[in-house]
Amino acid sequence: MIQLELPQRPKTTRISATLIAVIVIVSLFAGGLLGYLVGYSTISGRIEDLQDQLSILEEEISNLHLTQNVTYQNVTYILTENASFSHLYEQVRESVVVIRGIIFQYDFFGHPYYTQVQGSGFIYNFTG
Repeated sequence: MIQLELPQRPKTTRISATLIAVIVIVSLFAGGLLGYLVGYSTISGRIEDLQDQLSILEEEISNLHLTQNVTYQNVTYILTENASFSHLYEQVRESVVVIRGIIFQYDFFGHPYYTQVQGSGFIYNFTG
C-alpha cells in the first residue's frame, strides 16, 4: 500500500493582537512627540526674534512719549457739493501712513502667540 504524505505547513509566528496594539500606540506617541519637538524647535527661534522686536518697539514708544510735548488743534474740513477729492488728496497724500502692530495674546490653552494688526493714519506737522 502506498502511503501519501501531505506536505507540512511552514510554521508561522503569530504576533498577538495585544502586541500589535502596543506597537501602534507607542509609535503614535513617539511620532507625536517627535513632531512637537521639531515644531517647537523651529518656532522657538522665531518667537524669540519677535519678542526682541517687541521690546525694541516698546522702548521706542516710551522714548517717543518722553520727547512729545505737543498741543493739538482740531481742524475740520467742510466739503461742499463741488469739492474735489483729488485736490484734497494731493494736499494730504504725503502725510498718509500705514500703521502695523503686533499684539501679544494667549490662546485657549494658555500658550502665548502674536497677531498682526494694521490700520492707516496721517502725519501732521504742528510747527508748520
